Amino acid sequence: MAEAAAADGRFPDDPAPVKIQVPTADRLARAWAREVADTSFVPMDRPALLAFLLNLATDLRAAYTAETFDRTVALRVGATVRSKVSAV
Repeated sequence: MAEAAAADGRFPDDPAPVKIQVPTADRLARAWAREVADTSFVPMDRPALLAFLLNLATDLRAAYTAETFDRTVALRVGATVRSKVSAV
């Protein structure tokens, strides 16, 4: 006989959902800027780079935490970064 699902839709033997800590957009942008600045040609100064990446990080974070993930946001962010930064 099948077990009944709990009110949250999980069965008694299902593992507990994993809680993922999502960094703030600011923290993500600062970490991203540190990594990009030393490995790529970036045609902007550090404050401009941080502002550029903060806008993208805000979009990525919103897409990741949305009820339904929209992969077109990640594709757009990737294309935007590629158009502004070139590997050395």
